[in-house]
Amino acid sequence: MRLVTRADFDGLACAVLLSQAGLMDDLLFVHPKDVRDGRHSADSNDMVCGVPHIPGCGYWFNHHSSEISSLPDAPSFQGAVQPAPSCARLLWDHLGGEDRFGSVTGEMLRYVDKVESGDLNLTEILHPGGWVLLGFLLDPCTGLAGGKGFSTPHAQCLETLVHLVGSIPVAEILQQRDMAQRVKRYFASEASFRAMLLQKIVVRENVLILDARALDDPPPGNRFTMYSLYPECDASIEVRRAADQNETVITVSHSILNRTCVTDVGKLMLGFGGWGHPRTGTCHVPEPRTEDMLETLLQELRATQPPPSPDEEPDSAAQRTAKRRTARAKHKNTAAPSAESART
Repeated sequence: MRLVTRADFDGLACAVLLSQAGLMDDLLFVHPKDVRDGRHSADSNDMVCGVPHIPGCGYWFNHHSSEISSLPDAPSFQGAVQPAPSCARLLWDHLGGEDRFGSVTGEMLRYVDKVESGDLNLTEILHPGGWVLLGFLLDPCTGLAGGKGFSTPHAQCLETLVHLVGSIPVAEILQQRDMAQRVKRYFASEASFRAMLLQKIVVRENVLILDARALDDPPPGNRFTMYSLYPECDASIEVRRAADQNETVITVSHSILNRTCVTDVGKLMLGFGGWGHPRTGTCHVPEPRTEDMLETLLQELRATQPPPSPDEEPDSAAQRTAKRRTARAKHKNTAAPSAESART
């Protein structure tokens, strides 16, 4: 059976499960946008996981709310399309869970759920290690997937990891040459990544806007770091250039530290031809429409904010500014761990 999935931590976990179950003989990593645009075909021997449905596939597993809401009345596939912390969790349950895979793979899956759903605390964001660090390194949003300066391309690195997970501890996985190079780059870029965020982020009431279109080679970094810098904000909009220079990639997310945003982002993105979960989602828009789209998204994110408590006065502009300065100073003074310590 061929697995068709995304080249990230969740996709890796799906590949590990199928490989350990003896059900995978081929692997194809794809981008959700390419799938939605019809650039990939499938047949009954294909299991599609974590990306939009490909007509003709034999199995489809997906946990994105945007895909659940657009599910056809009479689906022509086997599998599961329903809410879950990760797509790998759906596959795990379908294939037999811990009774079939054991506790080592189960530990990996618990962290896949955490990273995929953003169920992380401040320490895990600022000082990642083990499975959490591996998840950040494999996240396309981190900026390491381009493969510049690495011995092995991203997709090939993932294929190697499929055979390592479960056979050696995660600390040893991070010490393998391909991963050690990425660990070193990740921590070496922390300071420049924070500086870029502080320079580029614009705060519009409750929303952070990071417009990275003008950056030719932005430093890699953890997409959750921005929420530690601006703890009073509960949502973010990130704008990047698409591979097609005539398009813009827009990602909308809830803060994972200030969980007061109630916008269903997956549903919102679906309306613009995108995809996502209730708390995060992505869409592609023509470059000339970018500014209008930003204003539309800002209105959506503001319109659904819960009102302040009757006995709580809203912060003034000066108070909000003071909070941001305090958060930034605290973040700058937080020492980052070395690459060596992170591997343990």
